[in-house]
Amino acid sequence: MNTLSGQQLYFAFVEGSRQVISQREELNRLNVFPVPDGDTGSNLAFTLQSIVEKAQIHQEAGVTLKSMAQAALSGARGNSGILFAQFVNGLAETIGEAKHLTIERFSNGVSS
Repeated sequence: MNTLSGQQLYFAFVEGSRQVISQREELNRLNVFPVPDGDTGSNLAFTLQSIVEKAQIHQEAGVTLKSMAQAALSGARGNSGILFAQFVNGLAETIGEAKHLTIERFSNGVSS
């Protein structure tokens, strides 16, 4: 597979989200900066769940990613959620309206 469609991108993201959500208590335990408030994993999990539930799947990767970014921004909770939502939004802006997402374009988008 050399490219991802919007549908493939969404379902790859869903699987990654499931992994993070399943580890939210461990993330809560690890969070000690600036204070050990114990909610980093929960806030990130809530934000990811918002993306999974609210994002709309389109055939075009760029359109799907933009929908994921909007879902992240509207459902972000806490600092970890806001930071992740901003990351997804920046990635969506960099990817633009791409029909398919190549590994190279994804890598460039993540590092921009």
